[in-house]
Amino acid sequence: MDTVEPVIQIAASLGVAGVLGWYLYYTTTVSFPKMNDQTLARMDALADRQSQVMREVCQDFTSTIREERVIRREEISMLRDELRHLRELDDTVNREGK
Repeated sequence: MDTVEPVIQIAASLGVAGVLGWYLYYTTTVSFPKMNDQTLARMDALADRQSQVMREVCQDFTSTIREERVIRREEISMLRDELRHLRELDDTVNREGK
């Protein structure tokens, strides 16, 4: 009870305006800066995580595109070989038909 009485006496002597003034001072010098620092730290962590995720997504995309490119080149090569073979067959049939 000894600690409560001085607080009540100070509040009573300062009045409502004094308590509100102290509360304004405390929130603007202690509470808000502390909350701001915490918010900035969280935002920095989120930005770092977002950058990391974007790098991973870009790497996965690049890898997938590279694999697709190889597959398409193989398909094109197979199609060229098949066309070459069909032309040879056509030439053979035309020579035999003449």
